[in-house]
Order: sequence, then C-alpha cells, then structure tokens
Amino acid sequence: MDLSDLQGPEATLRAVSNITLLIHQAIEVTIPYKSQRKVEAPWWNHSLTLAKEATKRADRIARLTPTDTNRQDSQYKRRKWTTMVHNAKTMYHVHQLQNATTRTIWKTIERHSTHNKPIPLLGEQSHFGDKCKALRNALFPPVKTAPRTPLPPDFLTHTRDICHHTRPVTIHERCLVITHLKYGTSVGPDDISYTTLQHFNEAAPLLLPNLFTACLTWSVHPHEWKTANCVVIPKPGKKSYSQPKSYRPISLLSCFGKLLETIIAKRLAHTAQMCGARHPSQIGAQAENSAVDALLRTIDPIAKAISQKKASNKFPLRPMVLTHDMEGAFNQVHLATLWEVMTQRRMPL
Repeated sequence: MDLSDLQGPEATLRAVSNITLLIHQAIEVTIPYKSQRKVEAPWWNHSLTLAKEATKRADRIARLTPTDTNRQDSQYKRRKWTTMVHNAKTMYHVHQLQNATTRTIWKTIERHSTHNKPIPLLGEQSHFGDKCKALRNALFPPVKTAPRTPLPPDFLTHTRDICHHTRPVTIHERCLVITHLKYGTSVGPDDISYTTLQHFNEAAPLLLPNLFTACLTWSVHPHEWKTANCVVIPKPGKKSYSQPKSYRPISLLSCFGKLLETIIAKRLAHTAQMCGARHPSQIGAQAENSAVDALLRTIDPIAKAISQKKASNKFPLRPMVLTHDMEGAFNQVHLATLWEVMTQRRMPL
C-alpha cells in the first residue's frame, strides 16, 4: 500500500479501515488456534488427590452401610476436603499476586475481580438498568457547550508565531513513541495490541508515518479510534459502595489511535514551550522533569521555612501545604474557549 499521497478525509478514513482489516487478516493467518485440552488446575496437589479419594471412599461406605457413624465420617471428610480446596486456591492466588509482573497482573487479578459480583444499591436504584444510568450520569456528566463570552483580543501573548508551522510525522518520531509504549496493556474494541503494531511497524516502516501525516493534514480522527470499552471498577478503601462516586471508569481505547495521540501529546508539550504557554512550575508532560523534581520543589521551601526563626522568639515557623483537585476538569473544558486560547498562542493550525 502506498499512503504517501492520500487526498482528502474520505481517502484517509478508507486507508485506516483497510489497514485495520489487513492487520486482522494477518493475525488470522499467522497466529494458530490452540486446541482444546483438559488442563489440570494449577493449584492442585497430591494431598488433594488423597483427600478426594478418601472422601469418595467414605461416601461409598456411607451409601452402602448407612449408619450414623459412617454418615458422620463422610460429612467430616467432605468438609475437610472443601476446606483443603479453598486453602489451596487461596495460597496459589496469593503466590501469584506476590510474583506478578506488569505482563501477568491483569490475568492474575482476573479471579479477584469484582466485576462479576452484584453491584450494591446505588442510592435508591436496585434494577441493573437503573444502576447503569446512575453510573453513567455520575461518571460521564454532560459536557457544557453553552456559548461563553469570547476572550478579549490579544488576551494571551506568544513568544513565537508558529501557526503555519506544519511538518509530517517522521520515522524517528514514530519509533521513539513505539519504543516507550507500555506493552501488555489491554486492547480496545479493535483487538489490536501494541505488540501487533510493533510487528506491523517492522514489516512496513513507512505506512504508519504516512497514515498519521494524512490524519493531521486533513484533520481526521477515525470513529473507531474514539470508541472505547468502558469498565467500571470500585475505588479501593471506600466505606460504602452505595454511591456512584465510589467507582471509577477505565476506558480501553484503540491502541492504534493511542499511538497517534501519544505523538500529538509530545508535540503539544513542545509547542506549548515554544509559544510561552508553559508555566515555569509545570512538571507534568515536560521533558527532563520527574516526580523527584516536584518533590524537591515542595520540600525545599518547607525546609527553609522551618530553619528560619522569628525575630521575636526562637520558635520555627509552621509551613503548610495547600492542595486542591478539580473535579471533572477534563469533561468541563469548553471547546470554543480552548480554540481561542490556542489561536491567541499562535499554535499550529
């Protein structure tokens, strides 16, 4: 496929659909299906085999000779057998959790997941459909799109005018993103993982840069890249799970689309620095900054305040740290205002 000269949004969307279809066809051809076979439980041991045989023998004796002694012996061995199975499963799962890695953690906690457990009453809602509506209204509030007062002209300044600065996605830029991806994460609705994209990139190094360049040139973000599988999980440590706010959603987007979003995020961070839109105290999404830098910036003024002594007495000052959290900040971003901010910052169109 030659994607170096895609003309128009329709051709770009068609190319995305074709590449997705070809990847699925390649997966069907190259990845063999495993045959069904009887798998022994990994938590099984020889003691359970002996206990099971003893339980069957006691059940058979109690059935052939139904005396009180034989029935009590059968019940005792069956309870013992049940306890041994429960303890063996628990010890196995604890061992798996203690030795879990980033690649096996999702499979390990699958048995400990609360997804299959019934959701308690959410407020006054007891029906499953009503619970879903309550979670949707609480976790995904409607975005405010009402008109707002436009920003005054020249409200924001810029240090560099790069509104007409455009450049294609390079192979180096794409390789840099693919190298730092978190492999082993869950896939989106298209069932294409980061590992598959890595092999696809090795087989056709020019297809992804050309496709992403066409998406940026024609302002295209395909619908399949914006569709997500949403999983609602309970927040740990809550006293009660009867309120929708006690849960949080995880949106599993397409890895294909997240690859392009990662490239755009890196470009936005670099552009914000060039235009003067980055605050000096900004830590996140900035190169050569880490959590250690944020910790030092917090501890250093506290240490200086503690070391200083008041002129009137010798007691040190008592510094305080004030923090705040914007609830639902991402959902409440006004699109028209954000567009004006980026325009006045003279960011690339």
